[in-house]
Amino acid sequence: MNASRSQPKPQQQPQQRQNENGNGQPKRPFSELKRFPLKAVIWENQTTNGPMFSVQLVRVYRDDQDKWQETHSLNADDLLAAGKLLDESDSVIQQELAERRQQSANERK
Repeated sequence: MNASRSQPKPQQQPQQRQNENGNGQPKRPFSELKRFPLKAVIWENQTTNGPMFSVQLVRVYRDDQDKWQETHSLNADDLLAAGKLLDESDSVIQQELAERRQQSANERK
């Protein structure tokens, strides 16, 4: 077998398609919590087992051209704020799940 030949790569879906909702619109976060310079972005995904939530922790900063950028790397000074944002994110998610369980129980009555 000739090692210089490469196998054709499967077509990848554009990133935008993965971040769209069912009607072609960009998917929006369920919630965004901020504690500058950090933000926690909560996403909801519908699965066959029901809704699943995930959280992205992002640090915002200005680059050398004075443009806003985002990174997932944290400085040591960010750690306490990150912990508080993650705790608050958990509270938001748990509250939402509890409200949905209650609503579902009320609908069954």
